[in-house]
Amino acid sequence: VPLSAAGSFGDDFDSPKLNTDVWEITKAGKGGHSIQDGQLLLESPGVPDGVILYFKQKLEGDVTVECKMDPSKVDPGTLGTVGFTDGIFAPEPSPAFWVHWLAHFNVGPTAATPFVDDYPGKGGFPKAGETFNFQAEPHVWTLVVKGGKVTYFFDGKKMGESDAVNAIRYFHTTPDTYTSHYFGTLAVDYVEITGDKVKPSAVFSAGKLTLTWGTVKKNFR
Repeated sequence: VPLSAAGSFGDDFDSPKLNTDVWEITKAGKGGHSIQDGQLLLESPGVPDGVILYFKQKLEGDVTVECKMDPSKVDPGTLGTVGFTDGIFAPEPSPAFWVHWLAHFNVGPTAATPFVDDYPGKGGFPKAGETFNFQAEPHVWTLVVKGGKVTYFFDGKKMGESDAVNAIRYFHTTPDTYTSHYFGTLAVDYVEITGDKVKPSAVFSAGKLTLTWGTVKKNFR
């Protein structure tokens, strides 16, 4: 069932081809992607490889991004990310990529990985987060930009916040930003982006969205 509303974009990746009008894939080495069983697979098979999914539209002002992803095939030593950058870039060695991050929520298959990094153009350190009973299975990551803050939610639970350092940002998610270490596959089930300046476009299958901002905002203070 197609859904479309002003200020809302969504993709559940049920089409056999990626919509390149709205998405851009950057990659290094053997990094790449495929769509299987209604999931977008971002694939980085080895350490020299890398792959990043970007939403092409510049995101200005207040915006909420929600994505359901399965990190179970990301290497246990890897920290994939979901968040915002100041442009669209190919994977690079660490720490060269660090200067591009504006908001950085780690994605990985272990309990320690759902934490927030504050990356306002400098090396990142955990700003807020906690270890809890995390399982390597599909979860929902949500980032809410409101005023001067980015607030981070994991399965509807507030994990922390950081400063919204740029008025214009690009959404991205990846299992492997770097060409110097990390690898694995991140399965993206859906992405939903809402905001006053988001261009409306959405194609969702009925029942695909299992957790929406209406649920998450109950925990947003």
